[in-house]
Amino acid sequence: MSEYGSVSVKKRLLCASVALGFFLLLLVGRLFFVQIVNGKSLSKKATDQWMRDIPLSALRGTISDRNGAVLASSFTTYDVYVRPNSVSEKEAVALLLAEVLQKDTNEMIEKVSDSKTSEVLIAKEVEKQTAAKLKEANAEGVYLSENSTRLYAYDQLLCQVLGFCNADGDGQSGLEAFYNKYLAGVDGVLVSETDNAGREIADTSTSYIPSIAGMNIQLTIDLEIQQIAEKTLANLCGEQSPASATAIVMDPNTGEILAMAMSPTFDLNNVPRDNIKE
Repeated sequence: MSEYGSVSVKKRLLCASVALGFFLLLLVGRLFFVQIVNGKSLSKKATDQWMRDIPLSALRGTISDRNGAVLASSFTTYDVYVRPNSVSEKEAVALLLAEVLQKDTNEMIEKVSDSKTSEVLIAKEVEKQTAAKLKEANAEGVYLSENSTRLYAYDQLLCQVLGFCNADGDGQSGLEAFYNKYLAGVDGVLVSETDNAGREIADTSTSYIPSIAGMNIQLTIDLEIQQIAEKTLANLCGEQSPASATAIVMDPNTGEILAMAMSPTFDLNNVPRDNIKE
């Protein structure tokens, strides 16, 4: 081989080595980007694809008067879901849902047969007795999600002070909003492994993280005095027709508020927050 040919081969080997080194560098860089930079994000996306979770809403804390009379409480209701791809006997499951939930049979068959959807909401806020029937039937592909529904025992009594919660159970006004972080509790979750079609994988574990109930609040309000104050104020408003009116009953020895009644036009949310103490 001539000297010229030897140099040419060396040049080719050098070019091939540089190209291979550059390729390996790109490969290492790509692996670093995927595993280190985007590792957590991609791992979360992968987990979301093969894990299905059912939320378990925490039971909201109660609000009671000074004597323990419950003014606002919560009770557990259930949302009913179906994973169509996990149901083999679709007609039987549809008939069960229609019978227990008092739903249209054809509608249930349509929802249970919707294989393009991984999870279908069948009914919301189902009472405990009805949910128990579905649990007892142990129907394939049917899941129950726990919710907390708010109940005000005395209807409109003290309503402007207590406030209210939205459909998601979060306080929107009054004490429900101001003490929401204490009343709300911590939601739980029921997690199961599924394939890419939404079918639950056999012989896999189901993780259950229970919810933690919210804290209870006891007011200085006295229910009986509150009822008298509201009735008196209603009579006054009927007779005098004021633009707005407020009646407050206070214990002179301690300064505790025993009753706080307001006319419908009074907005407690306009009261400066500095006047409310935790």
